[in-house]
Amino acid sequence: MAYGGTVTVPRLPPARSPLIGRERESAMLRGYLQRPDTSLLTLTGTAGSGKTRLALDAAIKSQNEFADGAFFVDLAPVLEPELVSATIAQSIRLREEPGRTFEESLFDFLQDRDVLLVLDNFEHLLPGAPQVGALLNNSPGLKVLVTSREALRLRDEQEFPVSPLLLPDPQRLLPPGELAQIAAIELFVRRTSP
Repeated sequence: MAYGGTVTVPRLPPARSPLIGRERESAMLRGYLQRPDTSLLTLTGTAGSGKTRLALDAAIKSQNEFADGAFFVDLAPVLEPELVSATIAQSIRLREEPGRTFEESLFDFLQDRDVLLVLDNFEHLLPGAPQVGALLNNSPGLKVLVTSREALRLRDEQEFPVSPLLLPDPQRLLPPGELAQIAAIELFVRRTSP
């Protein structure tokens, strides 16, 4: 097979910043990923709510529980829903083989593996969701963690809504020390500080 025995790619990107205000949600996600009845977990929420950072934290902290590791697939630049499987295959460095589709190679690769796939920014590719369903049906050891503004609407999907971090009440004046302990303020300060 073109992919060989082991895939040697950076599987998950490193976290560029600490997780702020989402520790409880990350622990909940890791709990879901450990459950045998969870195969597809979709984080839904508005743009900028922190879905990607939360999914990445949960995946990094869970990757050792998957014998064959975890892979991050950025779907933001993909324009055509029919390219979902090919993009996943390319992200884990599977090569195209003569007479075989990327989807067939991906099915073969994942069939007997214990893997976590993180599919980021799925919302504009929802018509391609059946490809994810086909991968899950063909790969008993596969778990998929998706970020999207909308659920994929696949069988056995568990939706995990991600709300924006809470802001302080504008009607209540807080001292600077208390204000700095609010997660949304802490995140803002970290992002705007040089």
